[in-house]
Amino acid sequence: TPRIDYTDGGCPVLLTEPQSTNLITNSNNFNSTSWLKEGGSTVESNTASSPDGSINASYVKAPVGTGITPRVAYTFSSVAGESYIGSIFIKKDNVDWIRLLSTGAAATTVQAYYDISNGSLGTSSSPSISTIEDYGNGWYRLGLEIVAVNTGAATFRIQMAGSDGGSIITTDGTEKFLVYGGQLEELSYATSYIPTYGAVRTRLQDNVRRAGTVTDFNSAEGTLFWEGSFLSNGRIEINSADNLYRVIIGFSTSVFYRIRENGVNLFTNFFVSANEYNRNYKIAVRYKSGNSCIYVNGVKESDLNAYSLIGLSEVNFVSEGQELLGKTSQVQVFKTALSDHEL
Repeated sequence: TPRIDYTDGGCPVLLTEPQSTNLITNSNNFNSTSWLKEGGSTVESNTASSPDGSINASYVKAPVGTGITPRVAYTFSSVAGESYIGSIFIKKDNVDWIRLLSTGAAATTVQAYYDISNGSLGTSSSPSISTIEDYGNGWYRLGLEIVAVNTGAATFRIQMAGSDGGSIITTDGTEKFLVYGGQLEELSYATSYIPTYGAVRTRLQDNVRRAGTVTDFNSAEGTLFWEGSFLSNGRIEINSADNLYRVIIGFSTSVFYRIRENGVNLFTNFFVSANEYNRNYKIAVRYKSGNSCIYVNGVKESDLNAYSLIGLSEVNFVSEGQELLGKTSQVQVFKTALSDHEL
């Protein structure tokens, strides 16, 4: 079953993601014993509409206090050398700043600050990745990468903050923010929310394979066009049933395309030097012996190698285990080698 994602400005895209497990056992029950309430904080459950449209978002409330750190926390077991990503949906009530932090997994506290009044990132220390995504209606999804150097108990905390970089605040008991959908994954980036109800839960990898038949393609010449964004390295291809002949668009450090003839890679050329995940690309590959090229966001690169392709018969979002993980806006295949003007 395809999953359609609407978070990028309301335009629907096909979402394909890797297998992932939410390590938080009660992802949306912040009143459960799985979530620690620290700094005198309390939780009021099921009080507002969440990003899924149900009345299942909760308030995290601060007590009356001076020099306190109101927060909820989850404890997990880290493994040295692994990367984790903690994420949470947050909506402002009367608190502008949220601090995500982790202790135990890294040598020092991993932390980042998020302005939930305007959806911007504040200061951070240690993480190579801290993210904030607008989910509409005042909701943001905050993410914090945790690279473990220790094996043992670690924490993921969601805390009120009085300012960017200010971790300790004075409260009068009215301060609160809305929270929904905690997630902790053994990945370097957050995937879509996986609800849990008392135990960890795994979502299997998405695979998109075998679109078309041999009558839909022209092996002598054609054009493969893809628009979308990459979550990680991956490929989309036109290939023959025996996989000996392929036209491949891929991402590995940068955008590339490849022609394979009878099981041999004739050339693989890379374009766009920056490794930019979550950036929208429009990539078109024209394949025709002696007149091949790739367009990346309107910029043309050419190769004039001679080759022969036989039996192209299907489009796959997978090649040699390099599944295309990301968001796909559109895929088009033409039976002709489109002109530069058309491309």
